[in-house]
Amino acid sequence: MDLIFWSSFNITKEEEISPQEVIDAVDTLSFERKMSIQTKAPGEGPDFFLNWASEELREAGASEDKNTRHRKFYNASVYSKAAVECLVDWFLSKFLLHLTISPMAGTKQKLEALNAEELLGISFSLFNTIVFEPRNRGIHKFELVEEQEARYGYELANLTIKNCVNTVDPSDAPVFYGELEIYQGQEARQKIAPKLSKFLEKSPQLFEVRETDPESSDIDACYLGGIGSVGSHAVLVNRENEAGKISILSSLGNGKMESRYCTIRGHFSSEQLRAVFTRLESSSPKEASEIDDFVRGHVMDALMSRRRKRD
Repeated sequence: MDLIFWSSFNITKEEEISPQEVIDAVDTLSFERKMSIQTKAPGEGPDFFLNWASEELREAGASEDKNTRHRKFYNASVYSKAAVECLVDWFLSKFLLHLTISPMAGTKQKLEALNAEELLGISFSLFNTIVFEPRNRGIHKFELVEEQEARYGYELANLTIKNCVNTVDPSDAPVFYGELEIYQGQEARQKIAPKLSKFLEKSPQLFEVRETDPESSDIDACYLGGIGSVGSHAVLVNRENEAGKISILSSLGNGKMESRYCTIRGHFSSEQLRAVFTRLESSSPKEASEIDDFVRGHVMDALMSRRRKRD
């Protein structure tokens, strides 16, 4: 299915503000709707390394060679830790918290940035003793990892990853909070037609009403009109900006709006950024599920200014 997409989403004025001003603004807002994108896990993903750890433990149990068993217990501890670290990085990316810490940050700092004990129930002291310490001892002190250590580490990593993913989906990354004026089909054609008068003179058949004649055209239409009437607000999370960017949008009407924004890297602390997302999620906004993936891609183009402004 082909799609004609038109956007009136147009930020006409931008003002840079501080992280605290973003927090203060978000504290006054409450949203019933949001739009998210699906993000992939870093690298191969935590399940990949969990499977490797499981295979090593299974092969160790089937081997009668002492050296082979110790090698596989050692490997299993390395893979179990990698699985947990991969999950932590995935959650950091979900909330853009990786932009608030050093790229060389260790696992402890990452868990603190995520406030993992509250969000996911991950206790660093427990993981340090059971999952991280055996691997670290093997890597840095060149010591062997015992069978019980390897098996306990894997079991804890496996249980934690499965529970965390079921509790909070790390692949569900929010990009927009608020209402979007989105029209499709005949209603979109009616709104787009006046803006495409010259084009319509050449190809009027593109806007035949498919509801009355479904076979008349293979071209659908979608119109993004903005974020609502004058005075409406929304929050845009620009995940494509290298430094990250959070914008508080205010509607001026007719698709035009003002933006008060702050970049994340170099400005937000982990605590401040968590406060923003905690507030945005506090009203349990529902996902805009009626926007299918095909249309969602075009909407994202417009929101992130990848598409040339039409109006």
